[in-house]
Amino acid sequence: MIERLAPAKLNLGLSVLSRREDGYHAVETIFLPLRLADRLVVRRGLAGSGIRLSISGADLPADRDNLVHIAAERACAELGVPADLEIELEKRVPIAAGLGGGSSDAAATLLALEALLDRALGEELRSRLALALGADVPFFLDPRPAVGRGVGERLETLSGVP
Repeated sequence: MIERLAPAKLNLGLSVLSRREDGYHAVETIFLPLRLADRLVVRRGLAGSGIRLSISGADLPADRDNLVHIAAERACAELGVPADLEIELEKRVPIAAGLGGGSSDAAATLLALEALLDRALGEELRSRLALALGADVPFFLDPRPAVGRGVGERLETLSGVP
């Protein structure tokens, strides 16, 4: 069993610079992680059981429409292991409040699976998977105060920020 906290974040000074051809916007922002966090618990499931996601604290889909489910499926596929998992998500971060809760949950899922399975995706693949899940997800792989550029995936850590 692996337990991880998935922190919320604030964007300070968000500047939208331009619209990109892929539909995203080029931005410059400051990401600040918060103490407020969702709680994620991941366990191995029975062989052939698939992904069983249970969610408390919010009315969210617990199927393939949930970023946690998608992240688990993609990580297991990349690691070459069956996606037989039991995942519990305790939502504490308000939904649709711009605090990055879903993105943070997805990043925590990737990291939790690496720890649970004792297999690393590798930094490049982990970052690529994170960005494919959402523009904010890469920040949550190592949530420290940072300047975000591009769609938010190009991160520069800010030192001296509590």
